[in-house]
Amino acid sequence: YMEPAHVVISDSYLNNIISNKIKIEVGDLDRFDHYGVYLKCGKYIKCDCCLFATGYKLDLNYLDENLLQLIEYDSNDKLMPVVLYKCTFSPCISDMAFVGIYRGPYWGIMELQARWAALVFSNKLNHKLDNLNDVKQYMEKERSLRNAKYKPQFPHSDYVRLSMEIAQEIGEFPNGFNELKIHEPELYEEIKECSFIPAHFRLANLTDEKLKICKSQMNQIKDLIENQ
Repeated sequence: YMEPAHVVISDSYLNNIISNKIKIEVGDLDRFDHYGVYLKCGKYIKCDCCLFATGYKLDLNYLDENLLQLIEYDSNDKLMPVVLYKCTFSPCISDMAFVGIYRGPYWGIMELQARWAALVFSNKLNHKLDNLNDVKQYMEKERSLRNAKYKPQFPHSDYVRLSMEIAQEIGEFPNGFNELKIHEPELYEEIKECSFIPAHFRLANLTDEKLKICKSQMNQIKDLIENQ
């Protein structure tokens, strides 16, 4: 337990602690016997069942070895098993994309990744990454992040920033939301007060139908928050 603390995402964890349904024990596992577990500090805890929340490893061994080398695949790295441009493309491979292959994926980003891949593979979007300086710099930052001595629990934790970066790649508000601020100031103010949702990246070339869907989703989230 000398490593940095990790975030736990749960709807009931804190309430269960308050009600004494969960008791926290800090320490490293040493060994088991028939009735419980010993911690390395010497403490003994009786238990009926022990669950190991060790996460999972990404297995891409069905891909060709040359491809695995190009995406810098490491099956033992749970946080960044591959090194990609904006978690989606390898600059060395023009006909392959990845969706949700990063630690802490959110639906909004995965939807943007899928849209990006679909545009590229349908030849509706130019896709040349191999010789661009900013792409090379981005990849170097990814490698530095991967090789850091102390890695963050979520290497790409800035949901909004990564969403904006991918959205700009596919032409959704290349200048951020400034365009919306000018042409739809009322909607812009509503978005500022709303939780971040995928529908926010369906507003380029705004139509009445897009506006209706976005406002409907924002109202649903607002109602959920207010009625919690």
